[in-house]
Amino acid sequence: MLGLKGAQATSQRASSPAAHQNNIGLLRLLLATGVVFGHACGQFGPGAPFGEPIRPLIPSSIDLATLCLDGFFMISGWLITMSMLRSSSMVEYLRHRIVRIYPGYLVAYAVSIWLIHSLYAVTAPAEWWRLTILQAPPSFRHGGTLMNANAALWTLAFEFRCYLAVGLLGMTGLLARRELIWKLTLGLLTLWLLCSYPPLSWRLNRVDYGQDWPLLYALIGDPSANLRLFTIFFIGVSGYLYRDVMERAIDHRIALLSAMWALLLLGHPAVAEWSICLVGSPLLYWLAFKAEAGAWGRINARIDISYGTYIYGWPIGLALALAGFNFWTYIAATIATSLVCGWLSWVLVEKPAKDVVRVCTKLGSIMARRRSRQCATACVRVDRPR
Repeated sequence: MLGLKGAQATSQRASSPAAHQNNIGLLRLLLATGVVFGHACGQFGPGAPFGEPIRPLIPSSIDLATLCLDGFFMISGWLITMSMLRSSSMVEYLRHRIVRIYPGYLVAYAVSIWLIHSLYAVTAPAEWWRLTILQAPPSFRHGGTLMNANAALWTLAFEFRCYLAVGLLGMTGLLARRELIWKLTLGLLTLWLLCSYPPLSWRLNRVDYGQDWPLLYALIGDPSANLRLFTIFFIGVSGYLYRDVMERAIDHRIALLSAMWALLLLGHPAVAEWSICLVGSPLLYWLAFKAEAGAWGRINARIDISYGTYIYGWPIGLALALAGFNFWTYIAATIATSLVCGWLSWVLVEKPAKDVVRVCTKLGSIMARRRSRQCATACVRVDRPR
């Protein structure tokens, strides 16, 4: 594919910090844990000292789970772009992306339905067709309360749409034009900023075609969430394409300035999330690639449990809410159990799935080469004069 070759040439012109020691694994695990913590505070119910960790400290429209999710998407934009540029074809790229996200998701979906059904003595609707398009389980009412077996899964469909967008840009060669991608990112940022102000955000949030066209809504997603998450993801995409510039420009002083501005802008509800994602991106880069974390930086580097921690945190929080723990015991138990489930997901589901696909791909390549040699031998025999 010409598009992929051009993009790979662009990739080779800049040194990649990702090739050296980095803290991406540790950062992803901390962000996943932050999402679990933020969700658990709300799941504890009455008696919690606070329902949200950030808002009592700094009045804002953004919560901890959202903030951590944004960081997760930004890092994902970086890593997925790197994956696309290193793939030899669109088929290889999609194979890697599907095997990374689907096996863990399928098991987490089924486990969540079973767990909530068992503990809450309700028949949680499964709607297994949702598995084909990475949807969260449907919500249901329990004792007058609207519940969901695993609401955290709602982001996976949006992330996979971002994967497809990067794949399309790589296949057409547009990913090799980093100035164009930067302009696209600026356009998304501008549109998101405009839509963040109440008159426009109110209208955008009223766009709801889920009742009339539920399948279309499931495939395309909420317009407001699409705009927000695509923008954040493409900040990461642009960051990877301009990694040579960021490597030279960002040091601990820029990171500190970025953190200060992010804290100042956190108190402005209309633009809090937009500002943090834009102004805070240098801080995230510094934490991922330049901060000296020592041995801590190797945590979650080879065994990535962040995805499993994220997808199991919600149902575990719901389950442990029935245990009668005090608030901080509940929080500690939820986070610890989520980390264990993340490790189990990697060991029992995610890594075996990757190994199976790798072996099957290798066997397929061997068989294809063997057939090619057999065909070549047959052609030589036919062409040989009698």
